[in-house]
Amino acid sequence: MSTGTAVSTDDLITAAKMNLKIEDYALVDDEEMKFGTGEDLTVIFDGSQMLLTIASQFAFALTGGHFALETVEDDKTVRLNVRDYLATSGDIIGFQSRPRAAASGTQTIYGAQLQPGFNDGIDGASLVGFMAECVLKGDSGDLSGDIRAFQGQITDENVAGRTIDGVTSILDAWHQLAAHTFTGGVHVINVRAPGGATPWSGFAVFPDDGGGIADLASAVTGSPTGVVKIKIGSTVGYIPMYVAYTAA
Repeated sequence: MSTGTAVSTDDLITAAKMNLKIEDYALVDDEEMKFGTGEDLTVIFDGSQMLLTIASQFAFALTGGHFALETVEDDKTVRLNVRDYLATSGDIIGFQSRPRAAASGTQTIYGAQLQPGFNDGIDGASLVGFMAECVLKGDSGDLSGDIRAFQGQITDENVAGRTIDGVTSILDAWHQLAAHTFTGGVHVINVRAPGGATPWSGFAVFPDDGGGIADLASAVTGSPTGVVKIKIGSTVGYIPMYVAYTAA
């Protein structure tokens, strides 16, 4: 097949019926296939990767054993299930990632990785690693449950037996930053003023679980031996820490 050869619809259907893969067309370096009269789908093989481009806007790259889905134009976004659902029961899930280890070893599993950033010497505004925005449209329609912008869960199959040597946590905060100038400081949590007419009801809700997290019916012992630093507006304060308390 020569470079720039256009494959007819009949050929494409025949290949699909015969379970042929694109490589069955025996593309060679720098060879190109075009599907559709308007070149809606282009396949280019350069020896190290196979690149599929749809309508000159989206690219599917098969390179180094990885599958990459990228936009070609800077003002385009890869979207998953950006649509209205008509289901009235069950769960509606935009997308799932469920990798599972099937062999013992020293591997680490990541359900997803996000690494946005600025290249060296590039100025910008903000850098947001992940945003979950739950949206309520309009002024009618009630919810019988909660609204959770972020829900972290660690679960098992209710069968004991494993040993986890490290720390198990829902939120693990870490940073490795050089001596840049952080005018607003570097913090684990930043609570911003609400943007609507409803004020915050508080910082957090804790269970009264007898001391695992919080205990209302107990008394502390002795003087404070440590503090946790906080900041309210521009004012820095400290929450005292006690080494012991008397449980109810």
